[in-house]
Amino acid sequence: MKFSDVLNDIQRLKGIELQSIIPGSSIAISEVRFDENRVILFDSKGSARSRPFSELEKVWQALLREPAIHVDSVLLGCGSSRNQPETIFANLPYIEWLRLNGKKHITLVSKRTHDFGSLYKMNPFDAENLKAQFDEFNQNQKPGSLTRTSILIVTNDVKRNTDQLEDMIGTKSISIGVGSYQIIDGEKNILVVSKTLVPADVKIGFYPVINAKFSNTVSSSFNVDNITISFINLCGSIIASIENVLK
Repeated sequence: MKFSDVLNDIQRLKGIELQSIIPGSSIAISEVRFDENRVILFDSKGSARSRPFSELEKVWQALLREPAIHVDSVLLGCGSSRNQPETIFANLPYIEWLRLNGKKHITLVSKRTHDFGSLYKMNPFDAENLKAQFDEFNQNQKPGSLTRTSILIVTNDVKRNTDQLEDMIGTKSISIGVGSYQIIDGEKNILVVSKTLVPADVKIGFYPVINAKFSNTVSSSFNVDNITISFINLCGSIIASIENVLK
């Protein structure tokens, strides 16, 4: 099934009130504008919104690649009304939803299990089998140790910059969490994080990372994936340290 087929199916959702997985954020698709590469919809308050094809295709490619996906993580937690792409896909007849590790996930199934414009929660038996596949997939995709990070990039546009790096390096990124991605290129581990995750005094930019401990030169720090990353003023230059700060 091609993405163009998915867009044709999304057209069939026009005029239907599409319920969100968490009640209260329903949407209604008004148009699928192929000439503008975007979907026009109205939210539950009647406000017009637009979702680009590129965003929807990113979700579709993730569905093809992974047993189940957390849409916020796929889209790097970017933009407003992030549940809208999730709602669109969840209302397609070959998409089911379930909870994995306490979070909403959607999954592509092999046949149509419900009507266009309706939601379908995966039955417990299938969900248990999928969870085993999901855990195995994540184990195989487990990112390289963050302690081996050599470059830290702080950015206001995680999605755009991560996509650019993927194109430049030719390597797919790995989600560490909302707003943080890792790209492994041979011996180089690159960590890309949103400006919203780091302390306010940390500027957007590239930071070399060293594997060392410091006791009294730390200016600020933040946590990602249970690892503390500190920013160090070393001889007038700001660098990052992946080790926990000594007390």
